[in-house]
Amino acid sequence: MPFAFIETLVLFAAKAAAPAAGAQPAKNPIIDLLPLFAVAALGYILLLRPQRSEEKRRREELSKIKKNDYVVTGAGIFGTVVSVNDETKRIVLRVDDDKNVRLTISKESVARIIQPTADKDKENKEKEKAVETA
Repeated sequence: MPFAFIETLVLFAAKAAAPAAGAQPAKNPIIDLLPLFAVAALGYILLLRPQRSEEKRRREELSKIKKNDYVVTGAGIFGTVVSVNDETKRIVLRVDDDKNVRLTISKESVARIIQPTADKDKENKEKEKAVETA
């Protein structure tokens, strides 16, 4: 008798799993989620990857700041780097040469390097050569 009950349950489950004549088979739920996965992948490609690469470039640029670089801060203050302290992540800027005005700012507040020291040296050498040839 106990086997008859189990046999009845198995037959009932088999009938429930089999589609009825003319009925469409059930859809796979993964297919319904494919558009969601596609939107997530597209968002990653279009938004997150460029932002990460830009942040990486900015960190590299900030790590290359050295003395005598001409920079602009996020607040729009232009100045020449006097010293860089990597431990405290602070920079001392010389804002006015005549009055010896100096500002201490955080390294992250530098918006961009206007003219690195190497470029200034090249320009000065070019100017000196132009003066010598004239």
